[in-house]
Amino acid sequence: MTEPSPVNPAGAGLTLVATMLLCAGLGAAAGALVGVPVLLGLVGLFAGGVVGFVVVRARFKDL
Repeated sequence: MTEPSPVNPAGAGLTLVATMLLCAGLGAAAGALVGVPVLLGLVGLFAGGVVGFVVVRARFKDL
């Protein structure tokens, strides 16, 4: 019998979502200092999607 893979697809999805939320929060915080939290929060959200994809691709190559 073969062992199940330790790589979990739910972990990959959670990593992507967590990265997006973290970047959105950082963008909103930086935007609050400048006066445009919503705009920079959205920019951070989309940047987090790109960064999250790169992180998931690097960490879960065999998924």
